[in-house]
Amino acid sequence: MKFIYAILILFNINIGFAGDTLWERDNSSAAHQNEIQVRYDGSINTKGRNINWNRYIEKSELYKEIITEFSCVYELDSDLVEAVISYESNWTERARCGISRGLMQVNGASYEPSANIKAGCSILRGNIIAFKGNILMALTGYNRGTARARKKGHPNDYAYAVCRVWSRIKKYKQNLIVYKILAP
Repeated sequence: MKFIYAILILFNINIGFAGDTLWERDNSSAAHQNEIQVRYDGSINTKGRNINWNRYIEKSELYKEIITEFSCVYELDSDLVEAVISYESNWTERARCGISRGLMQVNGASYEPSANIKAGCSILRGNIIAFKGNILMALTGYNRGTARARKKGHPNDYAYAVCRVWSRIKKYKQNLIVYKILAP
């Protein structure tokens, strides 16, 4: 029975990767049509940002303890934190965009990974509370700022893109578990 269950999980995970590329479209509203491209090499192109799986595998292991620690402290899914890091900085410690810095691109924060991840998790948790558990709006608040997200009242493209990366990370980890079950 365990073998059949593992095969079903594996089939469901890999069925989405059947073609050279996979284009998904979110039709939640005409103004928010989002696309994601998944290639055979495992890289993800989300609205012009390329997220490399090889880099994800290498770097996520490097910061696994820090991410797990602060995910537990702030009651967040560690895969969500990894998705934010993947999308924001592609795992580049010294990433900078305007006044945003580090792995989680926090305004005015330190480049030091532990402090940056702690600050990012704190902001993300505060937004989840502020938006009563609505992850899309919490991610929009992380990207735009809580006040601007409230004013707009709907999720932005960033939120959808991070959720898609989050979904891919979860599927990757499920696939890894199934592989370990089936491996000799």
